Amino acid sequence: MYNHPNINQLFSELESVDENVRMNALFQLKILGNPTALEHFIRVMERTTETRAIRLSAIEGLSIMRDARAVQPMLKILKDTNEEVTFRNQVCLFLRDFSRESIVEVAPEILQNEDDPLCPNIILYLGNIGSEKAKDLLFELLQSKKDDWVYFVAVALGETGSQKAKEELIQLYSTARTESLKFALAVALGKLGDNSVVPYLMEEALNWHDHDRRWEATQTLAYLKATRALELFIEGLDDYQKDIRNNSVIALSKIGDKRAVEPLLARLSIEADQEIIENIIGVLSSFGEKRAIEPIRNFIAKIGDYQSEDDRIGNGLTGHTALYKLGVEESLAEIIKVLNNPEKGWRIAALFALQSFGKNKQVLQAIIGMLHDENWDVKIDAAKVVARIGDTEAIPALEQLYQEYKEGNFYVRNAAEDALKQLRGSGSQPTLGMMHQASDKPSGCLP
Repeated sequence: MYNHPNINQLFSELESVDENVRMNALFQLKILGNPTALEHFIRVMERTTETRAIRLSAIEGLSIMRDARAVQPMLKILKDTNEEVTFRNQVCLFLRDFSRESIVEVAPEILQNEDDPLCPNIILYLGNIGSEKAKDLLFELLQSKKDDWVYFVAVALGETGSQKAKEELIQLYSTARTESLKFALAVALGKLGDNSVVPYLMEEALNWHDHDRRWEATQTLAYLKATRALELFIEGLDDYQKDIRNNSVIALSKIGDKRAVEPLLARLSIEADQEIIENIIGVLSSFGEKRAIEPIRNFIAKIGDYQSEDDRIGNGLTGHTALYKLGVEESLAEIIKVLNNPEKGWRIAALFALQSFGKNKQVLQAIIGMLHDENWDVKIDAAKVVARIGDTEAIPALEQLYQEYKEGNFYVRNAAEDALKQLRGSGSQPTLGMMHQASDKPSGCLP
């Protein structure tokens, strides 16, 4: 709480010679949610003699406070080439979470120094941010045709979905001087929906000498829902590399062609990798394939003494989620049971399993109940899940959660606030651009 009796003690512990004491003080300050901690977080972040772990913890505190006064000190570090590039990159990551447009504003200044090793990452962040200003800057960089940057600009533009640069990328693709650049351009064009690169990507998906390129090629083909690659993906189900098998399952899901059902059922009967099994089960249930019910029941039934408790619960969640989607109503009760598991990790896993069921009254009430869980992490994820489901009936419970933590834990308060804004249709996305201007009111207060 703001008036916590130990707050001044925690501030003094930030000056301790013991790193563990300083780290614990930062952690406790983040939990208490006291707005007066802002200046202390900034001071610790700016202390160049401090350890990286401590400085990053202070930056995390600033990012969850979402106070505009933290932006300029963080940008100062971002522009400082005397700081380690890995540390500057971490600062950029935190800034992206609450003031991403500030990165766009400062990017031209950083990119003026072509020798700055942070430049490639700044370019990629622009693609991730994807605002109109970010797209315009990337397009300018593309037209400059700086050989060292074209690769990164192409990757970034592919992430934005911008059609503005498509013709330019096609031209560069046709004249690419290196295979690595040609491949990056093909992936970018694929993400922009250009099917002309499908034949080339299909060749790269069979490139046995470069696993990473095979993986990215199959992933891009999946994004394109390339029906021409259907047989390629069916063959990929039996690939010796599990990443290729997994990408093939995902691709078949996106293509949505039921000719994949038999091969998927066959693979399910012999696959040993847990993640791939879960994905196959998910695909078959999304197809509404009733023939998958018995294999899924067998998958759940195989859970025996030889498996750990974690495997038993995880497999049960996967199987029952799929069965419920296939019309097996009693499976819902099995998933809701996991919300009472003593391990918070499984309660959270059950929350995210229920998220996929959409606006279901029984599901919604179960998730709302988890807003009152004793564990903060569970409360936070329950808020995220009800927001993603999009049911406004959760608003009163979220308002109660917000008021309960209005003068406390930043993490819980921010999660409740983000969920409320999303459900009220503010157009904002959780954790992005919701910082509060410097004022007398505590950071995190609702408008």
